[in-house]
Amino acid sequence: MHALLESVARSLESRRLLPKDGRILVAVSGGMDSMVLLHVLHTLAPGLALRLTLAHAHHQLRPRAADADEALVRRVAADMELPVFVERLDVRRRSVETGESLEMAGRHLRHDFLARTAAGLGIPVIALAHHADDQAELILLRLLRGTGGEGLGGMPWRNPSPSNPEIHLIRPLLGFTRSQLRNAAHSAGVPYREDRSNRDTRILRNRIRHQLLPHLERAYAPAIRNLLRRTGSIVGAEAEFVSQWAEKWLAARRREPFHELHPAVQRAVLRLQVRQMGHEPGYERIESLRESEVVQELAPGLRIVRETDGTVRKVDPVSPPPFAKERCQFKLMKAGGAISFDGVRVTYAYRDVGRRAAGFRPGLECFSAAAVGTSIVLRHWLPGDRFQPLGMSRAAKLQDLLTNRRIPREHRRSLAVAATREGEIFWVEGLPPGEQFKMGPGVRRCLLWKWRSGA
Repeated sequence: MHALLESVARSLESRRLLPKDGRILVAVSGGMDSMVLLHVLHTLAPGLALRLTLAHAHHQLRPRAADADEALVRRVAADMELPVFVERLDVRRRSVETGESLEMAGRHLRHDFLARTAAGLGIPVIALAHHADDQAELILLRLLRGTGGEGLGGMPWRNPSPSNPEIHLIRPLLGFTRSQLRNAAHSAGVPYREDRSNRDTRILRNRIRHQLLPHLERAYAPAIRNLLRRTGSIVGAEAEFVSQWAEKWLAARRREPFHELHPAVQRAVLRLQVRQMGHEPGYERIESLRESEVVQELAPGLRIVRETDGTVRKVDPVSPPPFAKERCQFKLMKAGGAISFDGVRVTYAYRDVGRRAAGFRPGLECFSAAAVGTSIVLRHWLPGDRFQPLGMSRAAKLQDLLTNRRIPREHRRSLAVAATREGEIFWVEGLPPGEQFKMGPGVRRCLLWKWRSGA
């Protein structure tokens, strides 16, 4: 424990993690990591002039176990004669309301509680117990989900709270592994509780911790955790440099032309501007902005465009046109034929299954002829339409599907829709074909559907 205390003290000072007034809100869950953090900071407090306050979030997901966690935190706080603030968070309710996982809902509510408590007490810094193994797990988790240099950089030693940028988060234990902290807890007799949910492998992070990382250590790279942390440190520093370059470019009066910037800097320039609008852009959004100057819908009611000079600006919302009422019913001929409908031209033909497959390409679909039938209706999207694209397990509101495809509102109502005589939609212009009309076992005849707009 003595070596850990010395190392943490050096990190607090060399990395400038301490606030000038020494006031720190310590997030304490009752688990091993946070209890060691509390013990370390409390031991160092006299020499570093620290003034500690505890905060405990009760997630109400494990009633009896969570009550015991709270009781432990309150008891230790009383023994140390430190103030403690406890709040019960309705994680399950937020998860239902937002569609977030329980883990993500808990994270958001926890950060809100900590930042609100710190701001209300005038405390500028919140200490979190993340450690080196957490860092390796996070980097691998982000890599599996897809991320850029910023994500691979992992957690910094200090950064603004996501709930209040005026409050900063510090991670004094980021240089220690879980086993080092456990050894320190046992040697110093630090009390803590085990959270059984940390072994629930239905949660991706837990599968990474208990299954993937151990497998990588055994079969591929015994030092995988160190390698991940090292990679994160290198990539994170490089991403930070690119971001700083982008900030300087945006602030400059005379700029290098946007199209002459390195693609990495272009992405950072666009990402910074979109974030200033209150949105976190994904890779596809950034690439779309970088490669074209087409108006895009960032969120309902928020349309943006990237100008030639690299600046991103909001575009005045356009009122969508009224729903088009054009509607035509067609009888499909056995010999095939052509159909024109409000700017869309469709040519169709039938082919027996087993003959040479068609050269499928954009604008050419293949449906089960029996499922479609011989009488169809071509029309435009209408309120209440539902559609099940290929690969989806159930039908969804067509409005939601078009929104997810980032199709501008003013274009959606002009898209052509094809439905069976019974009213089931099997094709929507620009979307995958209908799941219930796909080719599969038992389908003997294919309806080839070739279309192009602007006809």
